[in-house]
Amino acid sequence: MTPDRQKYLETLLFEWLVLDFQPLYLLKSPSFRQFINALNENFELPNDKKFRKRIFDAYEFSQKQLKQYIHENSSSVSLTCDLWTSRSKQGFLGVTCHLITPDFEMKEITLAIRYMPYPHTGDAIQKELEKIISEWELQDKVFFCTTDNAASMKKCLNQISWLQRLSCTAHTIQLIVGKGLLAAEVLIAHPEEEGDLHTIFYRAITDVETHWSSTFIAWERLIILKPYIDIVISSLNVSKDRPFAELTEKLEGTKYATMSYIYPGIARLKKRFRPTIEFNNNNLDLETNDDAFEDHQFEEVDEDDEPEARRKIKINTPVNTSGLLNNIKVNLYKALEKYYEIIEKEALVATLLDPHKKKMKFADENEKEFAKNSLYEVYELAKNDTNIQQESHKPKPKKRKLSKGYVYKESLFSDDEYDDTQTEDNEIERYLVMAQIQSDQDPLKWWDVNKVQYPILAHMARKYLSIQATSGASERVFSDAGLIMSAKRTRMKEDLFEALIFLKRNGNLVGGMFNNDT
Repeated sequence: MTPDRQKYLETLLFEWLVLDFQPLYLLKSPSFRQFINALNENFELPNDKKFRKRIFDAYEFSQKQLKQYIHENSSSVSLTCDLWTSRSKQGFLGVTCHLITPDFEMKEITLAIRYMPYPHTGDAIQKELEKIISEWELQDKVFFCTTDNAASMKKCLNQISWLQRLSCTAHTIQLIVGKGLLAAEVLIAHPEEEGDLHTIFYRAITDVETHWSSTFIAWERLIILKPYIDIVISSLNVSKDRPFAELTEKLEGTKYATMSYIYPGIARLKKRFRPTIEFNNNNLDLETNDDAFEDHQFEEVDEDDEPEARRKIKINTPVNTSGLLNNIKVNLYKALEKYYEIIEKEALVATLLDPHKKKMKFADENEKEFAKNSLYEVYELAKNDTNIQQESHKPKPKKRKLSKGYVYKESLFSDDEYDDTQTEDNEIERYLVMAQIQSDQDPLKWWDVNKVQYPILAHMARKYLSIQATSGASERVFSDAGLIMSAKRTRMKEDLFEALIFLKRNGNLVGGMFNNDT
């Protein structure tokens, strides 16, 4: 076997080990070595030491390639970050980078999954996050960072003055739902007395064709389970929560812009849950994070007081549900008003920069005017920052002054006649009077086609539409991390763990993960 052939097969083997989460001990397994030898007795199976060296070489090579890729294909990027604890109780900080290329393709790159010694304070997270940003030379590019609502994350980003933070919308929606369901807490809390529910833990039995008695046994068990199946079916009317689940799913997308869904989604939820009549519900606590899902709220109670403090839920005790649905609806609306009293300006701008949401049909006229004012503000800044020259030879119209409280006289999105000289010199007016694209059309593809016609707005779209509505990207990194740091591999060193995650997540973004020239 030639050296080139040996190296090629080694590369394929290493890629399989990395991309399919295979354990390194396979390289030491006698049966695996016997299997490989049977396939090709001339192939020399590398040991785990050589594998580790190739992994770190690939990590360094891929990192350089990706760093160059980011700088060549982005003028700004957004981040997500989150903390994760492994099976061995080690803490890791995950950071992902998001950008829209000049061809308007959404890209996600895992920057790091860095070991974080305890305690995981805001100061410690800040230090590590700034270090990661510096290693990737992104100080002048990073625009926003999306995190969960943990106090340590809030403190971290508050202390980085040049980096703006967005609260994970999915986590906030979960908190809102939990607040809304506080009115039904007694119905959804976990019963303490398992003895009352022991029959529920029966499972259905499968009918097996080759086992003559299995049909009888399966039907016998089904008859036992029937009352509980009826209970489950009757309780599956979750129409109240379905809009929240639908929005959360939309906000966690990976192949499209999610930032532009925040404002429309929240506005529609508020409209849907706005009470039709006045309800007096002053018992809802919106100042804490306690909600209907908080089972751990009793964890800090002294052992002596715990029996009295802990709830006693009796499955057979009747519960007064009069007006319950109305109370849930009011709670949901109040929580929405509390946590989204003010929508981030960047979310408004992103909504207008999405060509199938720019008409803002869900908003009233004042909200539309405020959103347009916000767009004008960042538009003026973008013109100065990007040095993009407009292709117009006619005199520019006088600039609109955006003084506080200023409202345009004309209707925001009307189809009335407008000044031709103004629209030729003003990308915003030309863009907004165009019809919205259909919901099945891709906004990013629309921008790719129209970026020459709207150079400044296209530049802004790449910046604002890259912001992630949720921190789901970091959480997806941890899903892979859990597969690599499995129960059988809890002793893996932190640097090898980070390299494997990095290569798994980024391996083929800019070609192969290995340098074929060496």
